[in-house]
Amino acid sequence: MKAVFLIAANLMREIFRKKDFYVLLLLLLLLLVYLLNAAFFGIRDVFRYMKEIGLGLVFLFSLLISVPFAAKVMIDEAASKTIYALLAKPLSRFQVIIGKFLGSLFVAWCSFSFFFFLFVLASVYKQGVFTGILYFQVYVAGLCLLLVLTAMTLCLSVYCTFSTTITLAYMIYFLMSWFGGGLHESLYKIPLLGQAVYYALPHFEFFDLRHRLIHLWEPVPAWVMLALVAYACLYSGAMLLCARYGFNKRWL
Repeated sequence: MKAVFLIAANLMREIFRKKDFYVLLLLLLLLLVYLLNAAFFGIRDVFRYMKEIGLGLVFLFSLLISVPFAAKVMIDEAASKTIYALLAKPLSRFQVIIGKFLGSLFVAWCSFSFFFFLFVLASVYKQGVFTGILYFQVYVAGLCLLLVLTAMTLCLSVYCTFSTTITLAYMIYFLMSWFGGGLHESLYKIPLLGQAVYYALPHFEFFDLRHRLIHLWEPVPAWVMLALVAYACLYSGAMLLCARYGFNKRWL
């Protein structure tokens, strides 16, 4: 396990070397400052729309960091031939995958945490209300989303090229986020196969709790949050096993 954490730690430092992270962080800060000072003709409760835009930017910028990073970690190792040095050590291929996954996940979670913290500061400053449980639930749901997305992207990168991996990862994410809720009735019209496809797809729409924070709805029950965490862990584990199978079959 020490070797796995060393691989992950080597990737974790990349978050502080990535220029695009600092660019997106500064851009988010500027956009939040603009939203804080924007005036929309005195429309009542307009801050809800500002909060929706701010949250959308937090998730979008996190995707722009996490997906390309997770897509390249395995591909870069194979392209630069450094994968041979790793496998020459007493490491299994699955340990390499786990180390790369943990490093990529840290980068995704770290960037999301910075972006979300800026949003919370701006939101509380503007609204003057801190609904801690709602912010916490949205934050945990965001971490679970990135957990699934990172595992799925890493799995795709074992089977596809870099550009194909990014395209598929973004396409699956946005399609499931926008239309995942309506797939149940459509796919269930196809016996067995439709049901299998429905459950095999990553349901990113499960983790979208933003509207509860925007409209200050009641927090979701604790068992729902536990179910979301369990689903994210189980699906990510399945993706890593799928990546292990493909990586073991791959000729290097």
